[in-house]
Amino acid sequence: MNAPSPSSAGSDRADLYDLVPGVPPVPLTVWRTPRTSTDPAGAVIPAHLATRLIEAYSAPGDQVIDLTDGTVLALPAVTGGRAHHAAWFTDTTYPYISPRATVMAEPGAEPDPDDVAFAQSSVIGTGNAALIVATWPLSADPVEAELRRAWLLATASKLLRPGGCLVLIAATAPGAVPVPEDFTPVVTAASAVSLGYLQHIAAVSAAVVGDEFVYLTDETTATPPPPDTGPNSTGFAPVHASVHADLFTFVRVGGEHV
Repeated sequence: MNAPSPSSAGSDRADLYDLVPGVPPVPLTVWRTPRTSTDPAGAVIPAHLATRLIEAYSAPGDQVIDLTDGTVLALPAVTGGRAHHAAWFTDTTYPYISPRATVMAEPGAEPDPDDVAFAQSSVIGTGNAALIVATWPLSADPVEAELRRAWLLATASKLLRPGGCLVLIAATAPGAVPVPEDFTPVVTAASAVSLGYLQHIAAVSAAVVGDEFVYLTDETTATPPPPDTGPNSTGFAPVHASVHADLFTFVRVGGEHV
């Protein structure tokens, strides 16, 4: 994915965070989130990445809104003591958020994935969510994706507390070819609703051995290349394997310390 261009500018407060001329660029961070044998085949967001997101951007007792495909944040959020709200887009492209959060049935007990309950008290209200996560793109249809983006940014601006984060996960399923995209329009639109561009994270799903990433390709993880028939052919063709997801993090600007 292409990070926003340096010409991106935002609102008065969001300028403190956005990538603008004269300010150090938004840092690129690399996370090691290798896939494991327990991750479902074709999973866009491996379990290690879901857990890392919850631990990095929320604390026990926080409200988490999950707009990922399959609500993959549910298990790490609930076992980590967070209040998890499943969310999805309706047919009218408006994001619907479950009014009841899934939480541990006995707070403070040892985490048990089967020991969950619905908490009426954990209701999402204006300015009290710590984290909202959505998979990107929001729709395969460009027009629908644009509408959903507008609704998502407006909703995030309203529900996130000051310092709370919206994370967009631009990932490609194993075997699929990623399509480059310029995120500058997203940054501009986010800035208009007090969401400052905070961080770009490359979450690498390749295996880790020692201090090195190990890239292994096979028929399930690699995109077959076209035959190499050029005059300078070496008999070998490059193989494309998707080994990381791009995470774009936005912070809700406002409050005393943000």
